[in-house]
Amino acid sequence: MNTGLLFVRLVIASLLFAHATQKLRGWFDGPGIEGASSIFATLGHQPALRMVHLAAGCELCGGLLLAIGLATPLAVAIVTGTMLVAGASLTLRGRTFWNAGGGGEYPFVLAAIATTLGFTGPGHYSLDHLISMPWDDRGELAASLIGAGALVLASVAAAIQISWARRNLAGEKAGTPDHVPPTCP
Repeated sequence: MNTGLLFVRLVIASLLFAHATQKLRGWFDGPGIEGASSIFATLGHQPALRMVHLAAGCELCGGLLLAIGLATPLAVAIVTGTMLVAGASLTLRGRTFWNAGGGGEYPFVLAAIATTLGFTGPGHYSLDHLISMPWDDRGELAASLIGAGALVLASVAAAIQISWARRNLAGEKAGTPDHVPPTCP
């Protein structure tokens, strides 16, 4: 089981690295920063350049934490939230769930896999296990609560971003200025 969890963590981390570098550098046939900004703008994520950096940063940070198995509940929340935003944005724009039609099926699958790691934990081949973090080697009830907590945190964060994006798109259709999410002072 521990080898399987390591494999899943490394695969997800590799995919997230590729996603982030597609946006930031245009690697792996990605759009690069300007292309990604244009895509984010069509999805309602404003200011688009800042949102591209935020999404790519979440993918890199969450992916790295999953790869090394450190702060796994936080990593799960970051990755799940980011993929929920991506999946919902694509599904709303494409008006279909399925990837073949432009929907968010693929990011939702990544979110589901990341969420599963919130319930299972990272396994013994992880820094969480090495440094005996409290969420490592826990009982079934604690595992369920930790996994559910990470999922709730991710869902709330994603819902906020998705609602801002929808408001931006509605404002564009109505001809009103873009809504920009509040920033910290």
